[in-house]
Amino acid sequence: MATAFGRMLTNARASITSLVSIVEKRTVVRARDLYRSGIHPETLSRALERGLLLKIGRGLYARKDFSADFERQIMLGLTIADCLEYRKKRGGNLAGKVQRESIARRKCSEQRLRHFAKICRVGKLVQAAYSLVASA
Repeated sequence: MATAFGRMLTNARASITSLVSIVEKRTVVRARDLYRSGIHPETLSRALERGLLLKIGRGLYARKDFSADFERQIMLGLTIADCLEYRKKRGGNLAGKVQRESIARRKCSEQRLRHFAKICRVGKLVQAAYSLVASA
């Protein structure tokens, strides 16, 4: 019985170690991607309790030295993608205005915006907006 408990502790440590190495490589990860990589949600909770990770949004986690500026850019990218996704409920003009303004002022990088647009399934709309800005 004692050896089984010892193996469980060793497995838990190995899971946390692999979780931290994944987050160090990617900077920001989604919980479902970690789950697909074999990281159990309980391991994620333990890492949060120990201060090894930061929770920056629902299902989004980052390494502990994550900068606030980077977090603002990610939240802006998510906000723009969400506005585009729910443009019929929130009004299409608002979504387009927010996207055009962020592109013009370079508040969010094109790569991040395309990434979150792909997640929210509005990648074609973002591509069209970048094409319009480039041609203007």
